[in-house]
Amino acid sequence: LYMWDFASQFDQSGWNQLYADELNSNRNPNPIIAGPGTTPAGLQENDLMPEDMVYNWPNPNKEDFTFIRYFLSEPARVTIKIFDMAGDLVDEFSGTGDSQSANEVRWDLSGIQSGVYLGRIEAEANGKSEVRIIKIAVVK
Repeated sequence: LYMWDFASQFDQSGWNQLYADELNSNRNPNPIIAGPGTTPAGLQENDLMPEDMVYNWPNPNKEDFTFIRYFLSEPARVTIKIFDMAGDLVDEFSGTGDSQSANEVRWDLSGIQSGVYLGRIEAEANGKSEVRIIKIAVVK
């Protein structure tokens, strides 16, 4: 049996992930609302995919689907890979790559067992590449 402990900048009890609350809803309290030519506050000029704007919802999940959401500062090619805690590839798909807006991809969980998964979101644009890792809890 192997287990990984990933360091987190979020020091909360319970589900220790971005936007966690006492109900473990993991909903973004400040959703990304950006139109063409606008940039959300806090976005650095060189960020392709800001870390605090990559998450999934609902999380933990009790449905047969979850949404993976991310913001891109410029058009990019996005690849999403889902791994189980043993490091095995569970699913792989492409995401939308629209710039200056929230991109959202639905992940079908109908054939996925209960457990914790890691989502690896990679965006590539104009010679830049950024990778973000998120935790996804599936409860059935």
